[in-house]
Amino acid sequence: GRFTMGALVTFVVTITDLIPGIDVNMLGIGAPFWGLVFGFATSLLLERHDFRAEKAPAAEPEEEEIRALPPPQDTIAAEAIAHAHDEELASLTVISPSPSPHTYRVLIALKEKRLHYRFVEDMTWQAGQGVSENPLSRNPMLKAGERKTFVDPRMILDYLEAVRPDPPLMPVGRDEAFEVRRWEVLAEGVSGIVIDLYIESARPFPFESEEWVRRQQTRVLDSLATLADMLGDREYCVGDRFTRADIALVAMLDHLDTQFTKFDWRRAYGNLTLYFSRMRDRPSIREVLGEYYGRV
Repeated sequence: GRFTMGALVTFVVTITDLIPGIDVNMLGIGAPFWGLVFGFATSLLLERHDFRAEKAPAAEPEEEEIRALPPPQDTIAAEAIAHAHDEELASLTVISPSPSPHTYRVLIALKEKRLHYRFVEDMTWQAGQGVSENPLSRNPMLKAGERKTFVDPRMILDYLEAVRPDPPLMPVGRDEAFEVRRWEVLAEGVSGIVIDLYIESARPFPFESEEWVRRQQTRVLDSLATLADMLGDREYCVGDRFTRADIALVAMLDHLDTQFTKFDWRRAYGNLTLYFSRMRDRPSIREVLGEYYGRV
């Protein structure tokens, strides 16, 4: 607990009255009194952090991140780690040329983690610049502090889970964690196909491949059928709580509304419709996708 060093000094000084030949009486006052004096002085000099902890509120937000870290070996290491994380989390910037399902996933996770961020609508790379922070040109890009840069939505979400474990968006159990990954892969795959179809539709008539388009549309429909079957009548995709699997599915379904309007997925899959309608009322999702709710 707290004040351990002061308590030890108080104990040692006090029991000297019971040791033959030792007398710590000063000014006519016995050892128990001086034990309290020396114990308090020890705590005042060496355990000031315990006094601050006693005065701090029980649920102060600033201590949440420090409690989530592994127990440090010494106070200096703990303060260094906490300071480094505070610097990163205080200057999070999300960069993306335009809103996309992958960007939405990151923004929803940031709101779930109660992390403040700045969104910059801009290109995440510049051609011909040689060494780049984002050589694969993937969106979005997350900048944490001055030196750390992350691309690819799953990599970004892994980082957020590491630096802000509470509330958890990835299960601890191995089987459930892999199940979340499965949902993410399927949802990402559908969004990727829809983006490819959008790009293909922009090609002039002689160069557009109808056979390729039909094959990609079949992949989307097959994946939706699989996702609807996996969901069934459950409230959440995995387990009994909101996870990254739910974020991926919600972002993908919203993407279908904007880029795959030829297929009415709501009429085809009632359970996905009920799920999406329920999830849209979640605060983090409502804030990020709110501009599209008029269509739901």
